[in-house]
Formats: sequence, structure tokens, C-alpha cells
Amino acid sequence: SEPTFVVPECAAQLQDTEGKLAVNYNDEESIRDAAKVYKEVHLNCWNHPGFKLEAIQDDGTSRAFHFLEYSGTRQLAEDIERIRRLFGDQKLSVYGISYGTVVMGSYATVFSDNVNLMVLN
Repeated sequence: SEPTFVVPECAAQLQDTEGKLAVNYNDEESIRDAAKVYKEVHLNCWNHPGFKLEAIQDDGTSRAFHFLEYSGTRQLAEDIERIRRLFGDQKLSVYGISYGTVVMGSYATVFSDNVNLMVLN
């Protein structure tokens, strides 16, 4: 799946014209070339102005925030914990599918005392 904030600078194209992965994992040079492409894409994505926010603080100074620093799996697990507390500190019973297995596995690792039942599929 692709992220909802897809911008061209964040898309790596390593497929050939038939949509097959154009990396030969038996060839060191092919792997190095793919790594260079991913490095360039990640740097371009990181530097995209759409992910940066400058906020004026109460004292009048400005502070820069970067969206990608606050949008990972751990931050999502922390958000789930905040919601759990808002609903009255009950232990969660969770069912994770696909990316949900990563999210709920991370949640259970960080907040293990707050999980009642967990199924990861």
C-alpha cells in the first residue's frame, strides 16, 4: 500500500516496464544501484517542503517541525495509548491485520500492562 501523502519525491521506481522488480539480488552492482536510488528518493522526500511546518511559539520565537518525525509506528502506538486513557483506562483487546500487526505488536511491546487480549493475523 502507498501512504496517503504520496508526493512524487517520495516514490521510488525500481520496476521494469512489465512491473517486475528491476533488482538482481545475485549481483552486487545491481543492489548498490538500487540502494543509491532509495537513498536519493528518501533524501528528496525528507526535504520536500510539504512535510515541514514552522510554528510560532508563545514567546515569539519560531520552531521548525518535520511531519515525518512524528508519523511513525511508535507515534501511532502512543496515540492509541492516549485514546485508551481517554476512554477510562481499560485494558485493550486488539486484533491486528496487515500493518495492524506491526502497530499492535509495537503497542503491546511498549504498553504491555495495558493489553488484555491480542490476536495478530
